Amino acid sequence: MTEFSLDLLLEAIKLARWTYYYHLKQLDKPDKDQ
Repeated sequence: MTEFSLDLLLEAIKLARWTYYYHLKQLDKPDKDQ
């Protein structure tokens, strides 16, 4: 495995974690439609 692909993998993991926590926070908010 090259360093380049490792960097890409780490970026993807960071993005995935950020997205996960972002959506988790969104679910915590009260629903605007209710």
